[in-house]
Amino acid sequence: MAEAQTRSIGVCHPDSRLIQSCLVTNLALELAKRQHPVMVQDFLPPGEASIRTLMGTIVTQDEQAPDQALIRLYGLPEILIAQARPGQVWKVPGRAPETIIREGSRKWDQLINLENNLDFLCSSDAASDYILITQTGDNPMLKAYAYLKAMHARHDRSRLYLVMDDAPTLKDAEHLFNRFNGFVKKHLGISIVFLGNLIQDETLQRSIVERRPLVLARERGETAMVSICTRFLDTLESDDTLRMEVD
Repeated sequence: MAEAQTRSIGVCHPDSRLIQSCLVTNLALELAKRQHPVMVQDFLPPGEASIRTLMGTIVTQDEQAPDQALIRLYGLPEILIAQARPGQVWKVPGRAPETIIREGSRKWDQLINLENNLDFLCSSDAASDYILITQTGDNPMLKAYAYLKAMHARHDRSRLYLVMDDAPTLKDAEHLFNRFNGFVKKHLGISIVFLGNLIQDETLQRSIVERRPLVLARERGETAMVSICTRFLDTLESDDTLRMEVD
């Protein structure tokens, strides 16, 4: 069995577990479409915002492991979904699970659906990349700054990405991001990367109701969610320095 490389991608929306999980599910499918073996670790409490709920139409339950489920789609690597126990924090595993490493595999990707509070973030291991989703009011942006500060403090080499949730237009979102990024640079000495503005359109709402990620929808088009996932993964694939080798 070949050694595998891994990178960990933590996703958090302090004010919406549902939108957070929607982004994780679509990222998982986009990674699999690019032939990346994927494991999702879901630290959100079971319920309407859980990954298994949102992927309900394509999930196969593992009867031998009730806290795990698999997604098997023709021609794509398997996606393992692991549900965390209540109170569990994220710790980097020493080796990728046997279930998702194939012979000759070079790497695997781990998506962490983070519990969306600062206590969890501060007690968990650092991810190689963080995607923070935020609304645009004064209080949410102050909260976003606190989360970015905590993410950076966990590991100063982690890459930080920002998604706006509710700006009226992409132009408005870009203007807000530029101001916010300037503030972050001044006070934390770091730069963050803007991925886009997540407008909650009818296609997204229907995907939630149908328990089917947008990337599988025949009419998916260029929705904001799909564009954000594509932009993020294109960035990762063009930067080999984001890949970590499993010990």
